[in-house]
Amino acid sequence: MAYKDKIETYFREYPPATSKAAAAKIEELTGIKRSEDRVRIFMKKIGMDIRKVGMIPAKADVEAQEKFLENELKPRIQEAQEGKRALFLSMPPTSF
Repeated sequence: MAYKDKIETYFREYPPATSKAAAAKIEELTGIKRSEDRVRIFMKKIGMDIRKVGMIPAKADVEAQEKFLENELKPRIQEAQEGKRALFLSMPPTSF
């Protein structure tokens, strides 16, 4: 916990992909070796969540997805931000 602020600042800027990567980075930053379980517990304490990465289906039509994003979704998000529409998403639109 003595290095909490240093580790938290680093992880907020460069989020680790796995708890194994986080453990390695903590050891590099502090010289303290921790198990992956302890690293996961620590990361939860500082408010970081473990996220599972989804896979894009092999037959995904990337071009159609980009077209949908540009022509349908982004205009609706803009309308929602202007208060002209209610928009409900299952996850926050962070990359729009």
